[in-house]
Amino acid sequence: MTWPRYVSFAPTALIVAGTVWNVLSPREYWGDPLLAAAVVAAGALLSLPHTVAAGAVVVLVELALTVKDGYFGHVVGTLTLTDAVFTAGVGIGVNRVIARHGRRLEAVRSVAEAAQRAVLPVPPARVGPLTVQRDLGQCSLVRGGGEGGP
Repeated sequence: MTWPRYVSFAPTALIVAGTVWNVLSPREYWGDPLLAAAVVAAGALLSLPHTVAAGAVVVLVELALTVKDGYFGHVVGTLTLTDAVFTAGVGIGVNRVIARHGRRLEAVRSVAEAAQRAVLPVPPARVGPLTVQRDLGQCSLVRGGGEGGP
């Protein structure tokens, strides 16, 4: 599945919004959920290198904010950084699960197409005034499960 171009900017927008929220708000109010959502969204929408980059940016943002707020070296700072690293790991995990699922789907699709080619007879080139599409792999009805396309 190909995402619209603007979707790839969602993780970046979440990182920027979470960072601005963290910088401009008092210590009691955090934009951390936005930062966490950014990494998970990157895992779901982007490639592995981009997901790792988003995770690294979130960890670096949290490190900078921890130093800025004076929590570096304290339990709160350590927990905040641990949470950021864990969230980055979750985003990478989501990315790997989605990538694995996509590979399996492609394998199943190719087996189904091969089975259809082996079982179904070769259609005639024309039926009356109509031209028959002969390559089942290119037919949107076949790829879409026979329901009219993707």
